[in-house]
Amino acid sequence: MAEGTVRVVHLTDIHFSENNFFYGVYGKSRLPHRHGHDPTALIALDAKLKELDFDLLIVSGDLSRVGHVDSFSYVKNWLYGSIPTPGGQSIGLGAKNLNGDPAKKRCFVVPGNHDCFNDNLRQHSLANYHLFFPDFQRNTIEKTEINGININVHLYDSTFDKGGFAKGFIDPSSMRPWQSDDKTLDLVVVHHHLAQLPEQKREKSLELINVGDFMSFLLSRHINGVFFGHTHDSFFERISAEVLRNQMKNPSRWRRWLRNNFPRFFSGQPLSSLDFPKIATRGGRYPSFDKFFEYLYIKHVLHKDINGPDEFDEPKRFHDHVRSFRSDYSDNLARICKRKVAFSMAPSPTYHESEKKGFHVVNFQWDGSKFLYGCERFEFDGGAFVLT
Repeated sequence: MAEGTVRVVHLTDIHFSENNFFYGVYGKSRLPHRHGHDPTALIALDAKLKELDFDLLIVSGDLSRVGHVDSFSYVKNWLYGSIPTPGGQSIGLGAKNLNGDPAKKRCFVVPGNHDCFNDNLRQHSLANYHLFFPDFQRNTIEKTEINGININVHLYDSTFDKGGFAKGFIDPSSMRPWQSDDKTLDLVVVHHHLAQLPEQKREKSLELINVGDFMSFLLSRHINGVFFGHTHDSFFERISAEVLRNQMKNPSRWRRWLRNNFPRFFSGQPLSSLDFPKIATRGGRYPSFDKFFEYLYIKHVLHKDINGPDEFDEPKRFHDHVRSFRSDYSDNLARICKRKVAFSMAPSPTYHESEKKGFHVVNFQWDGSKFLYGCERFEFDGGAFVLT
């Protein structure tokens, strides 16, 4: 790969099963949801990834179908070694895990809600996951260097043992600031979706409960790319923090309807669809996202002693409190808001019920002053993964 470029393969929701691994006998035997992956798609995915020239492999959760130990064994062997197939062949990427062979490609994984099932049908525990992926801990930052680029990979756990089947939550203790600079590539990996196109169906039972808080925290930091999955839909967009802030000001129902139905009229680009942060004042009203964003920047980046919305009776008093800090950060905050962030929500490449199976390859290139982003989308046509 050329100096100053980093090529990232983004997989998500591969949903490995432990039963009938290479035969995919579904039919009436699906319950209790033991079958997840399509063996034909998996073999084709393995072949395509061996053809591609890439630097990093990211898997953003739901490695398994129900978190069974055998399914995790298959995932680990496929990612870091090989799996024998019928007929005496084998598949496997032979990637490098966190402490593995430096000559292999780096591979980073985070858990998803299905990995938290722990052989149940609701989120319960990551005990089985940690048997096979012990290196992962909440809020892990892994540092590496590829083609002359320093890279921080931020790994977040959005599973939630009180989230039933699919809801997610980021522990506030995980939102710890970090030091970086414009020449460092900061990539965030999380399972639950942080953004999606307005036309994609939204289901509250699947969402990250505190998406507003987490997104506010991320946008107040130095980040270049965010990788997630969960919905099995596909979405890639380069969006500035300024656009996201403007969208998340909790507009009236009428303006929200216009924004969702005519997004290009407002911004010239598709907008993500995000919740407003659910932190209210004592009177039960929410502050504007604009001021909430500044509050998190002051708290997490500048480390100032600032009161949150719940310390005030009404939003106006909270807004005035935030404004009182502005002399310390206004220029730097404006610079951060102009930076564009790459959001990659990849589809599942292997889940047998997905209508469109695929994955993303996201390219980052340093041009001497900033990173340029691009995305290649691959889709399964029934026999092979092809560039679309």
